[in-house]
Amino acid sequence: MPTLVDTSDHPARDQADFWRHLISSAFGPFHVQPRLPGGFAARLSGRALGPVEAGDVYAPAHAVRRSARQIARDTRECYKLGLVLRGSCVLRQNGRRAVVGAGDVVFYDLTRPVEIAFDAHHIFTVVIPHSAVPLPRERLAAFGGTLLGGRGRTGRLVSSFLAALAESGEEDAARNGPRPRPARDRARRDLRPPPRRRAGRAGHRRGRASGWARRRPRRRRERRCCGRSRSGSRRACTTRR
Repeated sequence: MPTLVDTSDHPARDQADFWRHLISSAFGPFHVQPRLPGGFAARLSGRALGPVEAGDVYAPAHAVRRSARQIARDTRECYKLGLVLRGSCVLRQNGRRAVVGAGDVVFYDLTRPVEIAFDAHHIFTVVIPHSAVPLPRERLAAFGGTLLGGRGRTGRLVSSFLAALAESGEEDAARNGPRPRPARDRARRDLRPPPRRRAGRAGHRRGRASGWARRRPRRRRERRCCGRSRSGSRRACTTRR
């Protein structure tokens, strides 16, 4: 089930510090600077999709920055994709400046310095380890700060895929209780033979007797009759069927 964290569970004076700690734990060390004083009402829900970490972020306007010193302290090596569902942001990496609006997807590398200025927003993010992408790291890292707009074929494909993941995550979060088992697992459970029980001594004998009775051959009937021999003496004979 998705993991949900909400800063509204904390006092207003502690919300920004809690969010800073949460973001650093989820995505690596970041400087977080709210634009407005006071409370910082934000929410993050996350779930694991194999080696990929997906997150749904609602947050007010703020800025984040990841420096080379913070990257050196972090052992994780990941790429990040962000689909903006509401609001906007400005991202800077590799000398590029990308203005990201609703429906756009931005790609950046968490092993390189990055700066992002957010308006109040709702963003769906996907964090992918370098090891899960079978492409040269140098080649992908050079695309950091690239905007994947909705006009190009690749941008539409990635945007549609991330939007579907975000929608499925919202449906999972709306459900209460554990997920039902798939029908395939239930079928396997129903077809599984019952466990073999070890019978006691009396039951074992009874089972052997009943099995022997079913398997033993049918005895032939015998009929005894009396007859006379050629000499006239009476003798008993047996006629078998």
